[in-house]
Amino acid sequence: MELLVTTGLSPYEFLKTATVTPQEFLEKTLGKRRGLVAAGFDAGLRLVEGNPLTDVATTRHVLAFMLRDKWDPAERHGVE
Repeated sequence: MELLVTTGLSPYEFLKTATVTPQEFLEKTLGKRRGLVAAGFDAGLRLVEGNPLTDVATTRHVLAFMLRDKWDPAERHGVE
């Protein structure tokens, strides 16, 4: 992740490339509405410590995940 930012992508561009672009591809090619946080979509969320728009490395500091409408601590998924 950090490598992509060091090549010139902004943290915002990296996050969009990793999240929105794959969702748009899946919807256009397979008709699947997943991965976007919006009404009618099936999406998981990752709660991180810090602001990834200012420091993309904060995406490594996962506190919890939102899966199937429930918060799960990161430890339950092998993330420390």
